[in-house]
Amino acid sequence: QEMSDAVKNGDFYNFVSYHFDEKDKTYHLIFRYYTTKYGLDYHDYRLLQHTKDIYIDDIFVFSSNQKLSETLKLYYLSSVPKKILNPLFKNSDFKYILMLKNFVDARSANQYQKAQQHLTILHKKLHKKDRLIAFLRLENARHISEESYFEAMDDILNNFYTDPTIQLTTKQYHYANKDYDEVEKCINSLKNYTNDPFLDFEKGNLFFAKKNYESAAIFYENMLQNFPAFHLPKFSLLVVYNHLQQFKKATKLLNVIVQTTTYNKAQLIAQVQKKLIAFSKSTEFKLWVKK
Repeated sequence: QEMSDAVKNGDFYNFVSYHFDEKDKTYHLIFRYYTTKYGLDYHDYRLLQHTKDIYIDDIFVFSSNQKLSETLKLYYLSSVPKKILNPLFKNSDFKYILMLKNFVDARSANQYQKAQQHLTILHKKLHKKDRLIAFLRLENARHISEESYFEAMDDILNNFYTDPTIQLTTKQYHYANKDYDEVEKCINSLKNYTNDPFLDFEKGNLFFAKKNYESAAIFYENMLQNFPAFHLPKFSLLVVYNHLQQFKKATKLLNVIVQTTTYNKAQLIAQVQKKLIAFSKSTEFKLWVKK
């Protein structure tokens, strides 16, 4: 419902691409979800065929690094009493389930340190190869400390780095470390996996962070061409033109913003004078104000 409401309010949910997975021996559909509140996400729908019917078997959510079935399993474990779970599983299986149940109980009580201890034990028992547990540790670590978060992320980078679907998560980690070369690798990996031109926005943001404004302008301009209803690149490009002192381009962009967004001319004048000092003092801007 939250996603449906977000799309109604101007956020994006779009089909991007499909591919055949040699491991699953089936097709996958990639959808992009972009919200101004949470940013970029992808949903990977796995298709299966039974006789003549084709159906969606599961959905992998990039931002949570979980299949929807795994997320539902955690919801289920959080509500079922342990005495009911015990008879349903073999001893070895129950130990695994019990540790997950203990994690869910501790997390529900906001006991993040205790929750992390349960996950760490399980993580070691599974030889650090279980993706779900690794990313649950990472998400939980955010609530403990920066040191705990970096430790959990380092563990993921060591064990799952070749998986392109983790790049959405690791990108923010590399941004935090100002390791822009690794950020670019993450974006390129996502681009190769999804074939999504919307990632030009991420490229623009990357070059903006590096203060390479010429390159940032190229990617933001691509976004204006390919996604004219998406307004954030327009304002980012306006800032870039201010840095580059390309004031003629900036005034043309102001006209585009007035025509395609809820901003009126008076609001834009006030924002430019407040935030884009060089542009506000230019002859081009002063002439635009008088028109």
